[in-house]
Parts: sequence; C-alpha cells; structure tokens
Amino acid sequence: MLARVLHVHGIASTVYEADDSAGARAQGGMLDIHEADGQAALKHAGLYDAFLKLVHAGGQELRVMDMHGTLLFSEPDDGTGERPEVPRAELRRLLISSLPSDTVKWGYKLQQARSLAGGRHELFFGNGETATTNLLVGATVLGRVCDLFFRTRSRPMLGCHGSKLLSPTLIPATRILQRPLEEDR
Repeated sequence: MLARVLHVHGIASTVYEADDSAGARAQGGMLDIHEADGQAALKHAGLYDAFLKLVHAGGQELRVMDMHGTLLFSEPDDGTGERPEVPRAELRRLLISSLPSDTVKWGYKLQQARSLAGGRHELFFGNGETATTNLLVGATVLGRVCDLFFRTRSRPMLGCHGSKLLSPTLIPATRILQRPLEEDR
C-alpha cells in the first residue's frame, strides 16, 4: 500500500518481496478492510473504487440461532458496512497491478540488514543480491514475530504494522520497501 501511495505522489520505490512471484503461494481467505484505516489508505492510494468491486457482499452478515436452528437474530450485509470483506489474493493483485512493473522485486527474502552511517541501511538477500537504502520500511504478515534486527535497534525507526504507524520500533521484514539513494537517480 505504501509503495502505491508513494507512486501516486511521484516518489519511486522498490518492494523487495520474499515470494518468487505473485502466484507463488495461496494468500488465504477473506480480509476485513476497516473504514478508519484500510479503506482510508485505499482512498489515499486512489484504489477505493477498484476495491469496492472486490467486496464480498454478505461477508459481515450476522445470524444467531438457538440449539434447534431457530433464527433468533439476523443482521444482513449488502457489502456497504464499516469493514467489508475482500479476498486476500484479489486485494494483493489489485495492489501489485497498480504499481509500475519494475517496483516489485520477486525472490528477495531478507537475510540480514546492517545499519550504515547517515541513517542508511545495507540489505542482504537470500538470492545473493544486496541493496543500500536511505529509507527503510518493513512489513510482514499481521501477527508475526518481529525480526531481531528491527526489535533491537537503539536508534528510533518508523515502521508500519498493518495500517497503524508504530514508532520507535520498526515492525519487520518479509517485505522491504526502499527509496533509492539520491546518487542512484
């Protein structure tokens, strides 16, 4: 999402993705996209209308039944609620397709990150590649344990976990977004 928002504002970025391709693994089931954060981010990214086409109407429907199957309460859902559900794979496809084709680098599983002078970082990937960056943002699947490098930094870093900004600890690193160094442009 951050890569898309940066792109909308004319800022180039690179997403280093551990997966070998967009279809390398199943993405799981449905995902609630809350109005206050996820939907707001989609609006900033210019993807809200496309997101609405992915919404699974009925995903928030609520029914309460007694032990005999008698309906006691029913709250229907037409897909316009505060946290509509979308298929994870479709949302990922939307986000990836909204970026320039060279933004996502597939097969770049982060093995190590090293702090350099001037707030820069050197990244070492499992495929043998390295990269140096002056802005480093880590992201991972919600609920995963933070990588040690990011949890133990003595100097504050800014990161995001889901759509909530957290500081001073960067929440980590299966996906790393990097803004190229000025001298690389």
